[in-house]
Amino acid sequence: MTTDDDSWLYTALAPARRLEPTDAELAPVTERVARSRRRRRRGRRTVALAVPALLVGATAAAAATGLVSVGSVIPGDGFSGDERPVVKETVLVSGVDEEVGRWRMTGFSTAQKADCLKLTLLERAARRAPGPAVSGYCGGLMPFSEFGHGRRAAAMARGEVILFGTAPAAARTVELSGDGGVRVSVQTHSGVDASRRYWLLTAPTRLRDAELHWRDRRDRAGGTLDVSHRFAGPSARTVVATGSTPAAGRWQLLAYESRRLSADGDVYSPEGLPCIELRLLDRAQVNARSGYCGIQRRTPGFTRGQSRLYRATGKVSGLIMFGRAPARADAVEVSSGGRTISAPARPAPAGIPGRFWVLARP
Repeated sequence: MTTDDDSWLYTALAPARRLEPTDAELAPVTERVARSRRRRRRGRRTVALAVPALLVGATAAAAATGLVSVGSVIPGDGFSGDERPVVKETVLVSGVDEEVGRWRMTGFSTAQKADCLKLTLLERAARRAPGPAVSGYCGGLMPFSEFGHGRRAAAMARGEVILFGTAPAAARTVELSGDGGVRVSVQTHSGVDASRRYWLLTAPTRLRDAELHWRDRRDRAGGTLDVSHRFAGPSARTVVATGSTPAAGRWQLLAYESRRLSADGDVYSPEGLPCIELRLLDRAQVNARSGYCGIQRRTPGFTRGQSRLYRATGKVSGLIMFGRAPARADAVEVSSGGRTISAPARPAPAGIPGRFWVLARP
């Protein structure tokens, strides 16, 4: 084909239009190919080889810059950190934040069939700026979920906390409130999944008593998530309470911040969650340590873990329960079989939100 009319090239590219970029975005690339073709005066075989290269290059460039439409499937690396594409990611939603710029959330499945939600800060990724550009989680998502982008050290370095997640289909805004009348409200975004909406917000660091709510189109509040751990707390294991009980002997509670744990691209523990570890100091047994990471959605600010107590013979001698309580709590009570036992909610060291409790019973 020797004509200088480039309409055939647009026809060849038509199947890729649904993946973006637009004609205007492709025009500079197309013109460079056309100039090269006219300059070299090569035949049809050479141009035919250039078309697939242009398709691949344009799609990859669109994925890198975020110029892809919702519902598109793009090559991605999941959470592997490998530059080579390893999974197919579906674009769930995209948006722009005044502080972090353009962002995109994608979904994909791991080899273990876990569903993943991934946030990419596109401008940070393009600049290769310090700090994480990608974050997320693999596993079941609650109707109202919240994740932090990076750990607290990264947030302090940026001077802002980045939160994101999902909300029910009825949610039109997500609002962050904290001590001192601080309020941050953002619009939710519709995406591929009509049963949920997506959101991202930035907030100042060191916010106290932070909570998230979503609101519907009538401004009615629904759902509450305690997110105070995103703004304060120890990163490394720190003793936050000590004591003793007749059933368990001496004990220590330690608090720390979770790191991202992954295997084969499956992030089964996201970073930044509040974690508690219980250590039994007087018992030489295999379960002298126990703990957990995370929050409990239905009881904001209150969490509970438990572990069995064993005699030297291996028989179960009781149960020990422990966790975090809201700052306003004075005590924690447990009722069972018509009997109630209680334990004080102990204040944490300065800079650590909430209180902590331990309760053991035969």
